[in-house]
Amino acid sequence: MQLDASPAFDPVDVPGWPVGGVPEAVLLERLWAWLSSEPVQALAKASGWGWIGSADPRRLLRELCQRCTDWDFRNNRERGAIEDDVAVVGDRRIPENLAVGAAWALGMVDASGPTVASASHLVVLAGAVRANVNRLHRARLFQRCNSRLDELVVTTAARDLSVAERSQANALGLDEWLLPGRRMTTEGDAVVAAVRAAYGLREFPEIAGRLPDRGDSEERTAVARLRWPGATVLVTPSAAPNARRANTFDQLTHWRTENPPTPHDHVVAITTQIYVPYQQLVAIRALGIPTRCGVTVAGVDAATSVTPTKVFGSRDYLQEIRSFFLAAATLVEDIDAG
Repeated sequence: MQLDASPAFDPVDVPGWPVGGVPEAVLLERLWAWLSSEPVQALAKASGWGWIGSADPRRLLRELCQRCTDWDFRNNRERGAIEDDVAVVGDRRIPENLAVGAAWALGMVDASGPTVASASHLVVLAGAVRANVNRLHRARLFQRCNSRLDELVVTTAARDLSVAERSQANALGLDEWLLPGRRMTTEGDAVVAAVRAAYGLREFPEIAGRLPDRGDSEERTAVARLRWPGATVLVTPSAAPNARRANTFDQLTHWRTENPPTPHDHVVAITTQIYVPYQQLVAIRALGIPTRCGVTVAGVDAATSVTPTKVFGSRDYLQEIRSFFLAAATLVEDIDAG
C-alpha cells in the first residue's frame, strides 16, 4: 500500500533509567513528556478523544487508560495475531501515515539510537521465532562492541508455537538444533534452538529444572535453566499461571532474583523496536527501581534484522502505545505505594 508522507513529529525520548536511578519526580516528568507529546495528542484527537491538557501525569494517565481500550486490537490473542488492516475507532479511520509517523517519533520504528558502552549484563527477551533470530543477532553485535558483555541470558516462558512459527523454525533450519527428544512445540524449544544456532553450540547444556512441553496453565509454573559457557536460557514461571503465561515483568523479576544486579551495573535488554517504550517501563519497574541498576531496552528494526518479520502497521503501533499507557500506570502505582 502506497502511503503519503508521514507527519514530521519531533522525536520523543523514551524514559531513561541510568546507573543509580533517578528521583521519582524526574521519572514522572519524563513519563509526562512522552504521554503528552505531540504524536500522542495527534493520535488521541484522530480517535475522537479530545485532549484534557493536564500537566498532572496521574490525571493524564487515568484519562488515557480509560480511553485506550479503543486501541486494543489483540482481543486476548498473541500480538502476532493482530490483523494487517486499517485501524478504526468508532467511525473514525486512523490514517496509516499518521500512526507510522507518530510511532517513529515515539521510538518504535528506528533502532539507530545510542548504544550503552558501559553495559554489564545482556538479556534477550524471547518472542516469536523469527524475532528470536533477529534479537540474538543484535545481541552478538552488542557483545562485539562491549568486552564486558561476555555472558548472554535469554528469558522465555511456556507458550505454544503457532503453526506458522513451527514452519518458520523449519525454514530457518532450527529443527536441527533441537535438544535430543524435543520437538519444535514451545517458545522454549525455539529459543534453545536459536541460541545454539546463533552461537554454534553443538554441545548440550547443563540443565536444571525442566522445559515445559506445552503452554497451558499446568506448564506455566515450569522453571528451567539451560547453561552453556557464556550463554544461559531461563524458562520462567508465570505469576498468574491460570490466567496467562509469564510476561516480561515475570521474566525480568525471575532473572533478577537469580542474578541480582548492583547499583553499579547497567542491564541492556533486547527486544523488537516496536516494543521498546513499553518494555523499557517494565524493565525500570522490574530491575531499575528494586536494585537501582541502569536499564536500557534496545531494539531490532527492519534495517538490523537478518530475517524478515512482520511488517507493522497502524493497529500494531496503537496497540503498543496502549501498552505503554498501561505500563506507565502500573509503574506510577508502584511509586505511589512507596
